[in-house]
Amino acid sequence: IFDSWVGLLNEKNLPNYVYIPTLNLVNYVKSLNVPVICFPRGIKNYKKFCEVVKPDVISIDYDIDPILISKEIQIPVQGGLNPKALLTNKENLKKEVLKYLDIFKDHPYIFNLGHGVVPETDPMKVDYLVKLVKDY
Repeated sequence: IFDSWVGLLNEKNLPNYVYIPTLNLVNYVKSLNVPVICFPRGIKNYKKFCEVVKPDVISIDYDIDPILISKEIQIPVQGGLNPKALLTNKENLKKEVLKYLDIFKDHPYIFNLGHGVVPETDPMKVDYLVKLVKDY
């Protein structure tokens, strides 16, 4: 369940516009025995979101501290890498990829970007990223 605009809301609006409707969706999908990944992009408090909404997996954006997430979140985590890292040189890309893999090495983790691939991304950089993850 992707909600790319959560970060625009203030805390007082989250229950009515995010927590309750997303919880309803999560409960319905789980009733079908389907695992649920939620991506509340830009939310300030991922821990609270997980406690209220109870997804099976939480997908994080690139503006959140992955170390904080690894300490606060008990469920599997997905994502986090800034897609613009794919626009940098291979040395920097490798450093960023390894940062996430190292931080989450003892935590259930699905490597992914913290949002979509930007159009000007060289496909060879994506290939390089995939190889880095596979070789980790």
